[in-house]
Amino acid sequence: MKRKSSPVVISIANLDDANAMTTYMAALSAEPLDTVTRRAPPTEDEERAFISAATAAGATIFLASQGDAVVGLLDLWPGKAPHDRHVWHFGMSVASAYRRQGIGRRLVVDAVDRCRSEPAACRLEIEVVPWNAPAIALYQGLGFVVEATKAKAINLRGKPEDLLLMAMVW
Repeated sequence: MKRKSSPVVISIANLDDANAMTTYMAALSAEPLDTVTRRAPPTEDEERAFISAATAAGATIFLASQGDAVVGLLDLWPGKAPHDRHVWHFGMSVASAYRRQGIGRRLVVDAVDRCRSEPAACRLEIEVVPWNAPAIALYQGLGFVVEATKAKAINLRGKPEDLLLMAMVW
């Protein structure tokens, strides 16, 4: 539930955030979204493992929180192989009651800043479904461009559909 008395704060996730992340992911999974991959919400132990794996891989998980509740999440990952470590990728979600309030923008700006602080990084990518116009507008407003359409690359609505690859390069 949204509480107007406390601001939304962006932080980097740690193991102590696993319970709040689990609650957030359960609520997100319950939404009838056709813009994110559907999966069972993780357990608290699975969230702890996710945070640990991200830390080990040099990734960063940004949380948008209001009080003790997570209201948005962005996970930012460097490339895994020597030939693509300069390329970073992210995924993002924001709780329904908090969308279109600038939280996604704040998360992406922090991710861009994090990438730009990495000497080897020079590219940041996101894949987005073409019907998610608000997300596309957000990314374009921050300097991302649509580089490719991946034909029939995702099945979120019962049939294979296209996926857009957007990137920012510096």
